[in-house]
Amino acid sequence: MISEMDRWQFTTTHSLAKIYPDCGAGNDGSPPDLSVFLGETASFQVAFRPSRTASFRDTSSLRVHVNPPAAPHVTLHSVDLVPCDLAAFPGHDNGYDRDLPGLYPDLLRPLADATIAPLLGSWRGLWIDFRVDDPALAGIHQVVITISDTHSTVLHRCAVNVEVICGLLPPLPIANTHWFHCDGLAQFYRVNVFAEQHWRLIDSFLGSAARMQCNTILTPVWTPPLDTEPGGRRLTTQLLQITWREGRYILDFGLLDRWLDLCRKHGFERLEIAHLFTQWGARATPSIYVTRDGELVEEFGWHVSATDPR
Repeated sequence: MISEMDRWQFTTTHSLAKIYPDCGAGNDGSPPDLSVFLGETASFQVAFRPSRTASFRDTSSLRVHVNPPAAPHVTLHSVDLVPCDLAAFPGHDNGYDRDLPGLYPDLLRPLADATIAPLLGSWRGLWIDFRVDDPALAGIHQVVITISDTHSTVLHRCAVNVEVICGLLPPLPIANTHWFHCDGLAQFYRVNVFAEQHWRLIDSFLGSAARMQCNTILTPVWTPPLDTEPGGRRLTTQLLQITWREGRYILDFGLLDRWLDLCRKHGFERLEIAHLFTQWGARATPSIYVTRDGELVEEFGWHVSATDPR
């Protein structure tokens, strides 16, 4: 008879491992000891797979428990798989982990109730973040992860030692920026651009970016003409409000000021401003809307040359 423990495979690995559904972490399962500074996040993963002989009842959900001393400093995520149709173009270099379409581990989804659903016969990953900000808590911490089934049977337990050094890293000396697209937030969450719901989302995502050491943020003074096919349009996210009146442009910085307040709140040091020409060939101006005679019109865009004197 196969015991409950024999039905499962587990391994503990570092945060850079890719846990594909057909392949585990690829190491010997020894827990990685970690060392971080105050305010720095230590991360590791637990990869797990039920055997193909396990029943659906056995794999409906798993309960994740963190030992009480470490629990206040731990955040748990499931490593969700996303479909990838094109992993690499033919003739690529050898720097790719994989080059075929498939399901790839990418999205970190918070475990609100500390339960995670396995994939029958496939590997899946549990992501663990550990962070300490209080200098009084510097030292070595042991993070113990216990995984149990629906019957409270312990299937796996691992312990990772994290040394928290009593000191702060100096500010990042480089501009670390990642394209931050407000239009994507509005479209995914189905909210109106710069409505209060949109501002709350921007606030939340700016905070997340800052926690991941991003210190520069792409600021849509006008809608960034990035990743936009020639002749195409992005959803308008223009912070600078412009009105044409009596032969001149009148600028309203109200929305931009609100954006800057959020950037200050989250500690951003620099702003990245999108260029004043389109991405492909720099031949046209970005999409910029202006209010003329009470009507909002696209004053600039694909129909206006990038060298237009206006």
